[in-house]
Amino acid sequence: MQRVDHLFSIASIVALGFGLIAKYVMPERGFTITSPQHTYFFSPRTPCYGIAALFALFAFLYSIGYIPFSRTMMQWHFWLSMSAVALFAMGFAGLCILTRDTKLLSSKLEIPGTFVALSLLTSISIFLFAQVWFAVGLTRSFLRMHHP
Repeated sequence: MQRVDHLFSIASIVALGFGLIAKYVMPERGFTITSPQHTYFFSPRTPCYGIAALFALFAFLYSIGYIPFSRTMMQWHFWLSMSAVALFAMGFAGLCILTRDTKLLSSKLEIPGTFVALSLLTSISIFLFAQVWFAVGLTRSFLRMHHP
């Protein structure tokens, strides 16, 4: 089994690669969030770059070595994070497919729309749980370092 810092580094490079490739595969795709004051456009590259940066940060924190994380916690954190990212990618791809055709949007999207929404919400929940678990473990590790 690979070391967790290597796994996060590889995942970071893969996410960055997907972000760079998405520029050429889907140049005009994305989604818009509109507030009363501003309109924000997010391309498919945006989540890829964010996840790549987050995974690079995790790889750094795991590789510095003096933070006493348990091996089990590190493995669980990686696999929960990766499964959440994969589930989010599938949901995002499904959302792009469903919103491609405006005729499909006007019809009922009962089962496909439910699966897309469920995969997006589940992936976000799993990812947030893994990050909260990581933050608690990191805080406990820092407290143990300062109080021997």
